[in-house]
Amino acid sequence: MFFVSEEFLRKHKAGEDFDQTIDKAIPVGHELFENSEGKGKHNAKKRQDAGQDPKREPGESKKGD
Repeated sequence: MFFVSEEFLRKHKAGEDFDQTIDKAIPVGHELFENSEGKGKHNAKKRQDAGQDPKREPGESKKGD
């Protein structure tokens, strides 16, 4: 879900030109999340860095939960 400003909506509805921040932040032809490993791999790495079991399956609760 994305939230937009009232100014953006007003300009969009009126057909006015407007700048989009994403056009300035990410060069054309590149992906916003191209280096993302996904949430499961991120969580496993986070657990490993914290000294926990990195092999726990995504969505599997900790013992005692």
